[in-house]
Amino acid sequence: MEKEVEAFIKCLRTDRGGEFNLLDFKLFCEANGIERQLTTLYTPHRNGVAEHKNRIVMNMVHCLLFAKHVPKTFWTEAVN
Repeated sequence: MEKEVEAFIKCLRTDRGGEFNLLDFKLFCEANGIERQLTTLYTPHRNGVAEHKNRIVMNMVHCLLFAKHVPKTFWTEAVN
């Protein structure tokens, strides 16, 4: 992101997913001056913009698979 918009990340708000709670990630954020804000467990509405975009993508994928009679095993490919 920093290279695309030429601005530094100052704060990162994430859920408490395992990928964001690793010690290496915590140390990386500290070393680069990135404040971490963690949302409360099981409250996706706190991360509204990202959750809304995810819901839109998932709804589109569901509709595409259903309309074209594609098996659910192709879910990942359809999301990509």
